[in-house]
Amino acid sequence: MNRMTTAALLCAALLPLSAVACGQTTSTDGADPNAAAPTTAVDTAADQAGAGAPPVDAGAAQDAPAAMPASQLCASDPTLPDVSGDGFTELEGGLKYKDTVVGTGAEVKPGMASAIHYAGFLEDGTRFDTSCTRGAPYPTDLTGGVIDGWLQGIPGMKVGGRRILVIPSELGYGATGNGPAIPPNATLIFEVEAAVSQ
Repeated sequence: MNRMTTAALLCAALLPLSAVACGQTTSTDGADPNAAAPTTAVDTAADQAGAGAPPVDAGAAQDAPAAMPASQLCASDPTLPDVSGDGFTELEGGLKYKDTVVGTGAEVKPGMASAIHYAGFLEDGTRFDTSCTRGAPYPTDLTGGVIDGWLQGIPGMKVGGRRILVIPSELGYGATGNGPAIPPNATLIFEVEAAVSQ
């Protein structure tokens, strides 16, 4: 997958905007698209959307420690997690989550600089994005700039933990979807891993 496609999929997976806004921050000129693209894309997109939500803290990526533990999620090619069976907690609004690994590090809270490894899937098993292909977790402070399903479903995890999120379309991209990767009214399934929180 080329860099432009990877960056576009990151935007499609996480930002509550059109891929066009995200495309303004991608590059195919050989520069590292991961250097500042996620934070810049979020800041630019939040400004263009006028959503009123605070943008991702630009310092989140800078404050993260240089040495992070190896990702268990990315140790192999992520596939659709099993969402059948018991063990899921359902929140108001329909989001369901289940911890598959309880972390032992700091608790992830809104406003704290965090970094999240993730793999996102549609219900049919199509993977639309993953941080694993970029080799770096996604920096966020979970106060805005990402879909509501993340804002509700990630806080409370502990660093080193893994969680499955089943996000109804209303907490994802709703009736409009997001570009070609995420169709209208799509339920999103994420496996997330808390890499850093401070």
